[in-house]
Amino acid sequence: MRPEIRHVPALRFNDNRWWEPQRVYTDPRWFYGFASKGPRAATSARLNTVDKPLRPIVALCQRAGIQTLPSCSGHFPPERTLRALYRGIKRDRAWVRGHGLTLRCSESGTLKVYRNPSWKIPPFEQWAKPVRKANGTGRIGFVFLDTDPRVIPLIQSLRNIERVNVYATRRQRAIVVTLTTSARNPAERNMLWKRVFAVMRQAIRTI
Repeated sequence: MRPEIRHVPALRFNDNRWWEPQRVYTDPRWFYGFASKGPRAATSARLNTVDKPLRPIVALCQRAGIQTLPSCSGHFPPERTLRALYRGIKRDRAWVRGHGLTLRCSESGTLKVYRNPSWKIPPFEQWAKPVRKANGTGRIGFVFLDTDPRVIPLIQSLRNIERVNVYATRRQRAIVVTLTTSARNPAERNMLWKRVFAVMRQAIRTI
């Protein structure tokens, strides 16, 4: 992590490995991103670290052996939740700058202790501004073999879902499919991910 905590935009999630602080107080949940080399693809991400609207999709991919990348369903945190998150981070700061904060990797479950005596957090409004701006922005990524002829039809089907954007890039012998969503409210967010799940389930039957 950087000496000063900063919000990581959804489009940069792949550049990080995500770790959850192991606290006595667990809600609301917060994850810290540590920069990593290359996209973080896994077939065994811990489902309880995945946002609830995305768990059916990730579970489906795990059963099919399809790698997934770091994800976010798109949040709409009320002011009281933002305040609670910030209080939690301030408590974390005391541990990080002191004896160290125990973190658990969301991919592997590995534990480590992070300590940085100079670690800082910005004032609340400065910290909360990009979090508020990201309201409703979701994302998830999948990694398929580039020899699979059904990936292109899958991408085309996903692109037919309104308010869902799909990007495909080639990486070595794989095709990385990244979805981003732009929801206007929680109900629309949940509906979008249900549609993505339906398309994925139909596609995976033949992939």
